[in-house]
Amino acid sequence: MVDRVPCPDCRRIHAVLGSNTGRGVVQCTRCRHWWPDTPSHDSTDRKRAYCTDHRREPSVALCSTCDKSWCQPCTKTVNVQGHGTTLSPCCRAGLDPIAPFEHVDPFWSNLQGTFTYVLRGEGRWLLLFFWLLSLVPIIAILTPVLVLAYAVHVLRESARGPGPAPEFPDMGDGFNGLVWPALRVIGAGLIAWFPWILIKIYGGMTILEPLLLIVGLVVFPAILLLAACTQSIVRALSPRSVFVTMRGLGIDYLVLVLAVVIFYFTWNFIGNVGELMTEAGWFTPLIQIYLVLTLFHICGRTVWQSRDRIDWEI
Repeated sequence: MVDRVPCPDCRRIHAVLGSNTGRGVVQCTRCRHWWPDTPSHDSTDRKRAYCTDHRREPSVALCSTCDKSWCQPCTKTVNVQGHGTTLSPCCRAGLDPIAPFEHVDPFWSNLQGTFTYVLRGEGRWLLLFFWLLSLVPIIAILTPVLVLAYAVHVLRESARGPGPAPEFPDMGDGFNGLVWPALRVIGAGLIAWFPWILIKIYGGMTILEPLLLIVGLVVFPAILLLAACTQSIVRALSPRSVFVTMRGLGIDYLVLVLAVVIFYFTWNFIGNVGELMTEAGWFTPLIQIYLVLTLFHICGRTVWQSRDRIDWEI
């Protein structure tokens, strides 16, 4: 069981593994404060982090009566009416466990699983369906809408937790299920690259063009996450929300930006190869759709592995 608990001092959200007893103490990863407070009301008491008798050993439990912390070897477990109870070495009272945080591996630690995500579950069949649909001239125009709608669904499901690629989302009335998710993605792109588009159309080739392109690549992931996860274009338009998202994700956001840059150049390379080689042109849509779904999965995984730093209800 995992509880999302905010720090009472800095409000950072922590994914805390719950205990069977419902008791425990937690140390914030940002401000290093503990809660609940010690009897002396000093929430920054560093003594809690290490054992009272073994100063180099990290503590695993706290005696709330004596305000002393103990490592694993110091605690004693006795059977009380068939239940294991950990007692304090100082006063033999019950100990409150120091609650551990849920361990989350970043997506780049398992690249094989990240890049095969689309090929698991329903994703492989939908990938094949989208590809075949893109080869039919009359209805190929629907392919981008369907792909973007499913990509947003992949992002949101990946942000909720690990698992195989989901089924296609409920289409609802058509607009909310298909058109609106696609419009959110398109809107995120327009917001991120609007200055670059203006320069491209009206300004000609200037030194600002590559600079604005880079700025768009940097802010696009944050705008996309806000538009897809919070389902609010208003928040995606807010520079403050974009900055808070980038700061909250931290180093994970830098890796995500790098993934977007790699995706951008790979997408263009695949398109150029498809134009030059007729035989490869048949498979160009397949590879490009795969890249889109994988990138959106990476975006969702970034939110999931950073959920203790951003408080989003998805």
